[in-house]
Amino acid sequence: MTFLVAVFLAWNNTVVVADEKTDALRDHVPRPGIFPPKGAGVQLDGDLVVSDPINRRGALRKGRNTPRHYFAMLPYGMVWYHGAPAD
Repeated sequence: MTFLVAVFLAWNNTVVVADEKTDALRDHVPRPGIFPPKGAGVQLDGDLVVSDPINRRGALRKGRNTPRHYFAMLPYGMVWYHGAPAD
């Protein structure tokens, strides 16, 4: 019986720690000169409708009639196309 209680308490603590890590990644604010933690990135996909390679800016559109999502890439960001860097 004490074994089951110990397992339950260990599992319950693990869930709390996992939730705290998820909250920390979701609330992460990038700072200059500091690389973000693993898992803090967000994947965006869609059609590239605006491209400014010099300033590393652009816009993605998910569907034909959806609004554009404008973005600016960080200096260490990478764009991949079919598994290869698309610089």
